[in-house]
Amino acid sequence: MSVVTPEIVRESGNGEVTPPVGAAPAYAGAMATIFTRVIRGEIPSHAVYEDDHAFAFLDINPRQPGHTLVVPKAEVDYLFDLDPEEYTALWSATNTVATALKRTTGCARVVVVVLGYEVPHAHIHLIPSNDLGDLPFPPAVNQTAEQFADMAQGIRDSLTGGRYGADTALLVVDVQNDF
Repeated sequence: MSVVTPEIVRESGNGEVTPPVGAAPAYAGAMATIFTRVIRGEIPSHAVYEDDHAFAFLDINPRQPGHTLVVPKAEVDYLFDLDPEEYTALWSATNTVATALKRTTGCARVVVVVLGYEVPHAHIHLIPSNDLGDLPFPPAVNQTAEQFADMAQGIRDSLTGGRYGADTALLVVDVQNDF
């Protein structure tokens, strides 16, 4: 098995992956997800990358050869609930693995998919692709100009903390008298 980083030495003589040596890491929770059990080595995997924050291994139900999962070591269900350090580290690991995956498979692109419904542990799918038809994509939703405008406004409002509508009173007090 070729590895992305030298700190991964996980293959035994029979081709199975062995767990990391040392004390149980911070991700060792009371009710481990299947991905935590893979990270611990309790469930065999074909590991391709590991660092302090992330672990990557081949998906056992690949959509294309080379389909890889990149998971945070922190047991967090929803990707966007990761703390900023873990989130940044996960995407850095994803970039590293995607680069190696593209080089290894010779694919045109590595598709990134984040679903997260099937396992309650945040994870990123990296799927080699050579054509748009390699992966199903949901059909487009017809929307009116008004629906687009409303959605865009709602997102902008969520980014800024809320919208002031006709039913909202806004009181601005100029305490320095510099208006």
